[in-house]
Amino acid sequence: PIDNYSDNWLPVKLRTSFGSACHDFLQTTSSNFTETEVYLRIPSINMSVKIDCLTGLNTVVEIKTCSYADYAKILKSNNARVEDFYQALLYRYLLENYIDEAKQQDIDLKKYNLPVHDKYDITTIQMIYVCHELFSSDYSSLDQAVAESKELKKQLNTKYNYMWFIKAINYDMTAADYSSHIEMLADKIKVSNEFIQSNTIPPLNH
Repeated sequence: PIDNYSDNWLPVKLRTSFGSACHDFLQTTSSNFTETEVYLRIPSINMSVKIDCLTGLNTVVEIKTCSYADYAKILKSNNARVEDFYQALLYRYLLENYIDEAKQQDIDLKKYNLPVHDKYDITTIQMIYVCHELFSSDYSSLDQAVAESKELKKQLNTKYNYMWFIKAINYDMTAADYSSHIEMLADKIKVSNEFIQSNTIPPLNH
């Protein structure tokens, strides 16, 4: 029994459930996605990930929930949060470099979806942000959250857009050189595995 609804962990659990519900809703209501919840397990680099959605051979889709405060920044900059973009870029790197190993894994196909194709060429990363507020810790009152939502609606000029709280941002991977970012990700994977293999803990500032 839950005796006290001010329990510190309950809002965290609720946000997690809310985030999962948003993922499920978008994944099941859009006919654009050709694969959802795609599981990659890659023992050689001690990594396993689950990709939200793929569209054909060329598009990785990552769905994120965020607070009004973050959503306002995303709208203003028209850019994803840095850590979210790197996460999607990591998925691209894994799909293009470790697909054979991932598909050879002996996993329970009733629980997990392996990639359908044997080769991917990711030319687009799409970030889908769903903003929520009642479950966020950014505001101390409901009135404050309502005021913020009204301000965002004005900013978006979305009087007749009832899904104003969802924003999609597309990145064309062919329009810019992302090689330095991908090299950084590859290096992080390499160094992380060196610590794992030597059974040592990285320094706190690493």
